Amino acid sequence: PPEAQEAESGEPSPDEAEATFEEFPFEGPSPQQRFGARFKVIEELGTGTLGTVYKVFDKAMEREQALKAVKPEISQKAEAFEGFARELKVERGIVHKNIARIFELNMVKGTPFITMEYVAGRDLRSLLKERKRLPILEAFSIAKQLFSGLAQAHRVGALHLDLRPENIIIDKEGTAKIMDLGVARLFRAKGIIRPVAGMPQYMSPEQLAGLEADGRSDIFAVGAILYEMLTGNLPPVGET
Repeated sequence: PPEAQEAESGEPSPDEAEATFEEFPFEGPSPQQRFGARFKVIEELGTGTLGTVYKVFDKAMEREQALKAVKPEISQKAEAFEGFARELKVERGIVHKNIARIFELNMVKGTPFITMEYVAGRDLRSLLKERKRLPILEAFSIAKQLFSGLAQAHRVGALHLDLRPENIIIDKEGTAKIMDLGVARLFRAKGIIRPVAGMPQYMSPEQLAGLEADGRSDIFAVGAILYEMLTGNLPPVGET
């Protein structure tokens, strides 16, 4: 069971995570700042649709983690984040080598934040910018890993719905990790981001039409990513 896996791995429960967190500044941190007594910022990793990601050291768990501080314009809807820790329970329970684990989603002083597994490596987007196309075997290896991770997620009812090269990390061993599993789905369900917010090049037709999506939309996204890895281009699109 997810609860048993979580206990064995030593991850904090949502209640424990909330109890050990102390302070979180509304403004974005800079390196060497601290999030209260628990997190020390090591470096900024990048900025995405939802916010800025930092590499931090978690003193409570004695390890490095990734921490995403949600953008101020999104956090203005902070009241919508109530209950997110409970809603992410399924995603938090998934243990798979091709999915970066989400540890907690919390809100302190009006600013939401997400902590997740820190993966040392490069995102697929930077690899594609540098190399344009990937060798067939390497592209197939990455796609196979993405499908493996998604299969596990879909078995327990978790969807990604925002899969793109920017949120796929490849480590030094060639292992692909899916980041932000379930986060976009929850943000859309709460009305925090628009139903079709994201990169349309990787979104299925039903997502673009604002219709209800399921696991097949994630499969569509991996298909588009595989096409791009092999050809150096995005799949052909229509005029509308």
